[in-house]
Amino acid sequence: MKKVFIYVLAVVLFHVCMTTYADIGKTTTHKITHTDDKISILPKTNINGDIRTYYFTRDYSNPSMNNQSAFSLGGKLNLLTEPFLNGFRVGGTLYLAQPLGLNSKTYSRVDNTLPGSPITTLGQAYAQYQNTYILGRLGDQLITTPWVNPADSRMIPATYQGVYLSVTPTKDITFSAMRLIRFKSRTSSTFTQSNLYNPANTGGTSITALGNKIDIGTLAFGVQYMHDTLLAEVWGYRFYNFVRLGYGDMSYTWKTGKMINPILGVQVANEWNDGSNILQSVGAGTTQGSSYGVLAGAEIAEGKMTLAFDKIPKHPGGFQNGDVISPYTSGYAADSLYTTSMIAGLIEKAAGSAIKVAGEYLLFNKQLHLLVSYAKYNTDPYAHSTNETDFDVTYMPNGVLKNLSLRDRIGFLNGDTKEGHFVYNRVMLQYDFS
Repeated sequence: MKKVFIYVLAVVLFHVCMTTYADIGKTTTHKITHTDDKISILPKTNINGDIRTYYFTRDYSNPSMNNQSAFSLGGKLNLLTEPFLNGFRVGGTLYLAQPLGLNSKTYSRVDNTLPGSPITTLGQAYAQYQNTYILGRLGDQLITTPWVNPADSRMIPATYQGVYLSVTPTKDITFSAMRLIRFKSRTSSTFTQSNLYNPANTGGTSITALGNKIDIGTLAFGVQYMHDTLLAEVWGYRFYNFVRLGYGDMSYTWKTGKMINPILGVQVANEWNDGSNILQSVGAGTTQGSSYGVLAGAEIAEGKMTLAFDKIPKHPGGFQNGDVISPYTSGYAADSLYTTSMIAGLIEKAAGSAIKVAGEYLLFNKQLHLLVSYAKYNTDPYAHSTNETDFDVTYMPNGVLKNLSLRDRIGFLNGDTKEGHFVYNRVMLQYDFS
């Protein structure tokens, strides 16, 4: 009965919000009047965003574990000025997550990764300069790279404070650089000098011994090459006083002109110690992580099938038996390994190997997107080997509701003796008014 009430309420609220914001996506101009002349005090400002309502449930077969659920209604409001002074712009994003008092009063029965409590935060506030070849941005912002990214599978994405620069000398090549000094998790309203290993960030890989140790951020450089169906990128990350990570990835799709187009991908990562090695200093293990992976598959009509393999060599005495250290994806299942699943991947578990088979298909003029995957994680003896099966269905109607999407993701995780048989269901309704 509670689930039915929540779904009905969500639909009603969405109808109200969609009506309220019907014209909000239009470009507006802010002006004041001085005598008989209209003087523009701000450049034209583009306003857009989305409205979201999410309902998550976690069910465990282990009777000692509390089942959890969480509801939230909210979304984002983006503001970005039109260019002024030959390329300068100012932007910001306000994020909102509100449970409307529908979640349990018992903390342990709430999925607080959604989040389960109300949050209103200015997740982006930046100034940028852009021309044909250069994009520079300073302030609080979204960052999208293989190992530093928004992990946008909850009400509010992760954002970062710092400076970002990209240079595109040709249409195929982009050079990127960034220096990030603070991080705002998906469940926080403020930016802090922390990462996902700090216990304060709900949903991350909490290392209790890390406490409130300060993280001074990240320096990263990358090169990306894109030409037709070939994508290649190389990145170097310095996660100060944690680890240095080098990463490369290349994928290619052979366009045969027929129904089947083969796909091949390879990836490799390697890590070195950096600075004071905070993880090692609190007894969490040494820095010895590395990985490699391959992916093969094919595009088939309106669908795709892939088979992927990843290997993280084991190093006794290393962090999580030699696992790759990933300060901004660990616990979020947002890393770039081919075999990462909805609930977790090797980064959330330990060193070892994984294999994943996945298939997806578009139906009804691409209105229905179906995805199913199965992954096996071999991490014994350091951690119990597990397997995960995921189903993902997204419906996107045409016509007047073309900006609406309804998505249901359900994952089944087996093999973890602490949780038993774990079922994670995520129902997500979103209206985009961009």
